[in-house]
Amino acid sequence: MEEQEVKKPVQIEPIEWESANFETHRRGWSWYLIVAIVLLLVLIYTIYIGRWLLVGVVVMVGVALYLSGRMSPEKVSCRIDNDGMTIGNRTFVYDQLKTFWISKSKEATKLNIISIQRFMPVISLGITDELGERIRGALGNRLPESKNQQEDLIDRINRFLKI
Repeated sequence: MEEQEVKKPVQIEPIEWESANFETHRRGWSWYLIVAIVLLLVLIYTIYIGRWLLVGVVVMVGVALYLSGRMSPEKVSCRIDNDGMTIGNRTFVYDQLKTFWISKSKEATKLNIISIQRFMPVISLGITDELGERIRGALGNRLPESKNQQEDLIDRINRFLKI
């Protein structure tokens, strides 16, 4: 009877970097003008048809867009090591992560990670091109790399709308 050799996971040299906790977009005065006109037209229409709950929702959307435009991103520390991945004060062991991929757009290179948690969105972290290859090598030993290789749909919509 042959004994099966148990493979030990490859040791990962810790990789550390900082990333913004969310992406910002440059919005000119024309963007604000267009959004204000659209919200005002929707508000007038909802008042006209007497949908008072919808009036409240439109006002809340306007306030949320205004407040989100005034926020500035904070830097969070990110680390990949033998135990898993740490983003800010949250640690994910490899068993909590499903897959990863690195996407490149005109604006940035991002590490995208999908968790096994059901309603958790895709985690997108800004990285440099040089760091991307090191991360691919480290995570590739522990997680499958997705064939997707594209920016997440929600991220593309947000970038298009500059939200």
